[in-house]
Amino acid sequence: MKKKTFIFSIVFSMILLSSFSVIKMETRKKPVGISAETASKTGIIDLKIRSLGGHQEECIEAELKNMLDTDTLIRFEAGRRLKAEDSTLQDILIIRELVVRLAANELKKINLFGFCCRANNGSPSKDAVFNVGTMTDSSWIKLCQLLSETTYPSSVIQSAVWVLSNNHAINSIHNDNEADFEKMQKLYAYLSRVKGEKYVYPWYTLVYEADPQLVFSNRPGKMHGKITYNLPHNANVDMIVRNVDNLTVATIFANQAQNPNTYDFRFTLDVNKLPHGKYHLLILADNQVILKKEFVF
Repeated sequence: MKKKTFIFSIVFSMILLSSFSVIKMETRKKPVGISAETASKTGIIDLKIRSLGGHQEECIEAELKNMLDTDTLIRFEAGRRLKAEDSTLQDILIIRELVVRLAANELKKINLFGFCCRANNGSPSKDAVFNVGTMTDSSWIKLCQLLSETTYPSSVIQSAVWVLSNNHAINSIHNDNEADFEKMQKLYAYLSRVKGEKYVYPWYTLVYEADPQLVFSNRPGKMHGKITYNLPHNANVDMIVRNVDNLTVATIFANQAQNPNTYDFRFTLDVNKLPHGKYHLLILADNQVILKKEFVF
């Protein structure tokens, strides 16, 4: 009898443990809390959203008033596009999900982490009014999740958002930190899939000039690149840039004596004086072209 009781106890414990595991896994898949949009529209909360000034990171303040006599959880989803009531201002895309616990009838203010998703519009001034907006589609939501999984520089996050919102080129996303190579690979590959482009890690990226009157100037200031070339013999090497008329418009280095080797070369080129268009980067060994790469901005 004792043996049967012991076996039953073990089986019951295993079933109970298994049940808890299933519940935990199922719960993990379900969103936590009530969407701020739903809660606002159904009168669960009174919601006011305003700009703290600017268009990046914790640039939005939300004031929530719980209208219920019970505690509740409110969720601001990653991928929610907060709509500026002034149509000349940028909308803000929430990048990091935030769940807020409100006690019964509690009033609380919280900051939301988001970025501009209308590059051609003005940056919101302090106290500019927003409404709760709508959820973006799955490609935007997945981008937000990807950007939240690890730490990216703010400039990378902003440029990645503009790739979707304003159809910017993928090589408009620049990151100085070489240690982020694997993270950038993942980001570039995802955005390439969304845009329907073949994924190739960009051999150059562009940094755009700052303009105090504009959020995005669309004026490339610097081009950062990395190329690999093989030199089979001793030679005097030149690295130049030519336009579509085959005129040399920039010289990165000239008449540099080099030994036979494979070279990985990083460079930065000022392009702020060059007009938008198509160009070629050339490596010449004793005046013979050994590498030619096209770039456009």
